[in-house]
Amino acid sequence: MTRETYRWREEPDIIARFVHDKELPKNTPIVLRPNEVCVVLENGRVSGIVTQQVMRANPTTSMLRRVFGGKRQRSYLFAFLGPYTFNLPFVSKSSDHQTLRGEVSLRVHATRENIARLIQLPAKGIMEIRTSDISDLLIDEAQAYMSKIIQRHANDELVQDQADENTTIGLCMALRRTIESFGMTIDHSYITWNASDKIRLEAELSLIHISEPTRQEAISYAVFCVKK
Repeated sequence: MTRETYRWREEPDIIARFVHDKELPKNTPIVLRPNEVCVVLENGRVSGIVTQQVMRANPTTSMLRRVFGGKRQRSYLFAFLGPYTFNLPFVSKSSDHQTLRGEVSLRVHATRENIARLIQLPAKGIMEIRTSDISDLLIDEAQAYMSKIIQRHANDELVQDQADENTTIGLCMALRRTIESFGMTIDHSYITWNASDKIRLEAELSLIHISEPTRQEAISYAVFCVKK
C-alpha cells in the first residue's frame, strides 16, 4: 500500500504556499522536490529553512522538533526557487504617435537565503503565491518605464536591435529593487513588440489590395466572312 504524502505544489505556476501547523495532516510525510524549500516560522519569526526531501511538520518526535525545540506555534512557507517567468504587457504611444504594444518577459529565480522575503505577501492575505501575483505587483512599474521610453522615440527607432537591448537593460535596472524585495534575481529578459498601428494598417491595406477581384475588361470580337 502506497503511503500518503502531502504535496504543497501541484501546479507549475505556484511559487509558494503559506500554511499553519494545524492545517497540515498530522504525521503525514511532506515531500520537497528538488529546488523546493520550507521556511519554518515560530510565533511569526523565521526559525530555520528546511531543504530535505521528506519532512514531517507536526509529529510527536520529528526532525523539526529536534532542530527547533519544544512545542511552539509554527507556520510554514513552502517555496519553489525557480526559475519562473513573469510576463508584463505594456502599451503606449511613440513620439510619431504610433500605438506600440508588447510584452516584457522576465526569467527569474529565488535563493534559499532570501526566499523568506516572500512572507510579506501572506501578511497581506495572499496565502498561495502564483507567478500572476508577482506579475500583478510588477506590471505598473514596468508600464511606467516602458511608457517613458516609448514616448521619447519613434516607432522605427524602438524596434532596432541596439535600442531594444538598451530598453531591456534599463527595464531590468528599474525593476531590480522590487524583484529583490521578493528574494528573487533576474536571470534574463526580453521584449516582444506587437505590430504598431501604422504597420498594422499598412498590412491590412496590402491584404485588401491583394484580395480585390481583378476587374474583367470588355473584350470585342470582330467576325469576318470571307467569300470564295
